Amino acid sequence: MKIQKLIFLWLLLAAVPTSAQLTMALQVPPVGVVQKTQLWNMVLVNAGNTATAEVNITMLNVADHTPVLTAASRSVTLQKGANQLRYTDFSPVAWKYLSGAFSADMNPEGLIPVGNYTVCYAVGGWQGDTYVSLTEDCINLEIQPLSPPVLNTPADKDTLLSLYPQFTWLPPSPLNLFSNLSYDVSVTAVLQGQSALQAVQQNIPFYTAGNLATPISIYPVSAPSLDTARWYAWAVVAKNNNQVVAQSEVWMFYVPGMTKGTEDIAARSYLLLKKEQDAAGVSFIAAGGAGLSFYSYEKEHQAAITFTGPDGSVVRQAKVMVSYGNNFWWFDNKGDFKKNSVYKVSLQDSHRSQYITHFMIQ
Repeated sequence: MKIQKLIFLWLLLAAVPTSAQLTMALQVPPVGVVQKTQLWNMVLVNAGNTATAEVNITMLNVADHTPVLTAASRSVTLQKGANQLRYTDFSPVAWKYLSGAFSADMNPEGLIPVGNYTVCYAVGGWQGDTYVSLTEDCINLEIQPLSPPVLNTPADKDTLLSLYPQFTWLPPSPLNLFSNLSYDVSVTAVLQGQSALQAVQQNIPFYTAGNLATPISIYPVSAPSLDTARWYAWAVVAKNNNQVVAQSEVWMFYVPGMTKGTEDIAARSYLLLKKEQDAAGVSFIAAGGAGLSFYSYEKEHQAAITFTGPDGSVVRQAKVMVSYGNNFWWFDNKGDFKKNSVYKVSLQDSHRSQYITHFMIQ
């Protein structure tokens, strides 16, 4: 009778590997951009006989330890020895999304949103009607964007004649990592002996704008005007669901002392005409008109400026005199610049090189 009981117990244990017979080696990248399917990259080493097992995943937000996602696999067959497994081996998987950031993209091939997570794995199998835990493990996962916000204008160490500049930047990437992206921009005066980074870290910001939905901030006329003959540092912080996810580099710009000839120019915002291959993005301007600036290395000559509408038709043309150095022109809006339309401005120099910019009326 005793021998029969021992045989029965041995058969029961042989049906499913015990925790001592099963070990798990996870193969999930700990940092970077991770697809949800990559959570299933693992090796299960079975020291016992062929058996079946299920894997359950629970992902927790490190900040508040709340679950954001759970997933349960189908039963998989584990041969004796090492079993290299991928998402396709566990599919179909039952996903449950417990956070708005995750439910925004329920595609298994989708990316895990930016954040810090703890991912816990539980492997188990059935012995008749009893579920037996075989092995468990947890890992930390830090999801980061591939690229932070990239500053665009004003360029680093640029000299501005406008006291009300326009700040533009490119979003962090990839964009589908974020469910609710917003930006904070700050402008800080640089004191003597400071670097741009030190100024942002140590000084009280001269100007801030928060919770911006688009990668642009126009310095408002209602804000204190920038001091002249001074360097300023500026930077952008990207947030997802009000949580900081990435910060740009810190760039500087210089506002020179104003003379009578530049006071009127400083009171307006001017778009810089750049070589066609260097021009990127669309600038937003006020409805009153478009200001253009251009730096010429040639002696004085006449050139044509052409405004082209969204359908490619010419909206306006003007002949201008181009002098060596900085040039500024102002074009009043006579009703030919409409809201919600992108306009292209082009200037051709004496060498037939094209200089362009794009704008849209606010």
